[in-house]
Amino acid sequence: MAELPQLAVLCANLQPKICDKEIIAISTCGSTAMKTTTPSIESIIGSRFIDSEHRGQFLLLKLLSGSYLVVHLTATGRLVHCRSNTRVTKATSFAITFSDHYDLRLIEDRHHKAAALYLVNYPDHVEPITNCGIEPLSTGFTAAALAQITAGRHKEIRNLLIDQRLIAGIGPIYSDEILFTAQISPVRFANTLTEKEIVTLHASICRVLTTAIAKIKCQIGDDLFVDEANEFLQIHGRAGKPCPVCSEPIAEIRYAKERICYCPCCQRSIKSGVNKVTSRK
Repeated sequence: MAELPQLAVLCANLQPKICDKEIIAISTCGSTAMKTTTPSIESIIGSRFIDSEHRGQFLLLKLLSGSYLVVHLTATGRLVHCRSNTRVTKATSFAITFSDHYDLRLIEDRHHKAAALYLVNYPDHVEPITNCGIEPLSTGFTAAALAQITAGRHKEIRNLLIDQRLIAGIGPIYSDEILFTAQISPVRFANTLTEKEIVTLHASICRVLTTAIAKIKCQIGDDLFVDEANEFLQIHGRAGKPCPVCSEPIAEIRYAKERICYCPCCQRSIKSGVNKVTSRK
């Protein structure tokens, strides 16, 4: 899934490329990515985008009319800005052509195409957005707010961080990074965190996300590609490699399709029964 840092950079980089440019054509490329039918997607021809925002893991492209084209890239989608005469490949699920002879295209390389688009009057008309929790870089996200979220929840802290109904925009990548920076085990239950640990975790969330936005922007410049901008990650996806702090091999928790990376030394758990944690060396 595209997470908050990627979407923040994507929003900023999209604005000069697509805003205030007339939309002259739409192509759905025979895909099922478009999830709404009223109004029709063709109705935005002749209009233009005036802003790009993000909410949780959704990209919000605001139109001059006040309506929104909402994009959910999921794990398979990415956006490409290219000249309109660039060959359309089978991976293209959707394309918008602008008056400056450039396209914004939704590309999905995998066979299972899961990205989704919605044309709505208000972002909250997309159900997952209605249920989104607090934005972790908003002014309302304080240590006290985080304490309220964790209070009484017998839920592993990593699963709490990625629960979009509680905190919006954090996924597997940055939950690993946040918990490593805070030196909190991913299998700790949220309701066992002390007041001091909650303050530390809040600071880690803000610092990791803010740093990631700056690092991604530095790496990709004005491009829209964010897939490979992860060289700065300390722990996610690095199972078996030495911890950057203590040199202990990074371990991972595996269940279903989940791969949760953590340092067994820096993030030692107080929870009993952690035998499901397995190190890969």
